[in-house]
Amino acid sequence: MNTTLVKRDVGVDHFFCSHRDKPHDIFFMKIGGDTFVGKKYEADFLVDGKVVKRKTCLVEEGMLFGKYRSMKVCEKGYSFFYEIMSEQEKHQAFDRVLKMDGAYLYYPFLTLNEGGGEELCSQEQWMPSLELERELNDDEIPLREIAINKLKEYGQTKGVFYDPACSTGKFLETMKNEFKGIYTIGQDINPKMVEVSSLKLDETICGDSIKPCVRPSSVDVLVFRFLNSFVVSAADADILFRKLITCLKPGGVSLVFGHTPVLLSFDYFVSQGLEVLSSVAKPPGLQSVCEFYVLRKKD
Repeated sequence: MNTTLVKRDVGVDHFFCSHRDKPHDIFFMKIGGDTFVGKKYEADFLVDGKVVKRKTCLVEEGMLFGKYRSMKVCEKGYSFFYEIMSEQEKHQAFDRVLKMDGAYLYYPFLTLNEGGGEELCSQEQWMPSLELERELNDDEIPLREIAINKLKEYGQTKGVFYDPACSTGKFLETMKNEFKGIYTIGQDINPKMVEVSSLKLDETICGDSIKPCVRPSSVDVLVFRFLNSFVVSAADADILFRKLITCLKPGGVSLVFGHTPVLLSFDYFVSQGLEVLSSVAKPPGLQSVCEFYVLRKKD
């Protein structure tokens, strides 16, 4: 059953999302004192210069339902009440979320299996193949473009770049091609992924990211591309972040993003004593936004 829209008068509507209708796609945008609610589906995506529809981390204006008022939970699912917004108002909200300090995008619902536990990809699903490598690399294109722009914006284009779950190594390879002279270190628990990434990076290590291969306070840019739904549990995301952030130099920058929703929140990062430089970004050439945290470790 699909998400159901029910009309109401006085400028207020509501939509119902059952437990089977993927509530993990429900997102909120917090902008100052306003909160907006929507649901993610396929968005425009650029692959080899062509626009295709793909469900990734990107959300578009048309996915917004309206200004959030309240939520009601029942046995069959969730009802969300919201104030109706015009297309112009939705456009203004997307513009504001990019410009206002402290604005952010978040997904309140975890991805759960039928047993009520968090749904995670198996190790077998991460075994590298040409098809998987192409899919991962293509889906990350806008995120790599955002990363380059953000690192330039905040003057973090030198030194040691460390990715503790480097996968194919394409992300760090792209940074290395853009920022000449940086030293790239990739780590991954999958030996096959390490084999693939070793051809692209300065240094690669096979190992669990809970045991970082670098010294504390030795990294200029720390990349988190795996603290996301389907990849690790919410509890593990917290443990991994706390462990790995110690590797970042004071004044260094951490990037947190991914194909699926980030499991840690804006307020979580603030509670860890980090300066949130950016939380939402717009990919070049697209009319959409996504979660993209740029965090600075205070001196």
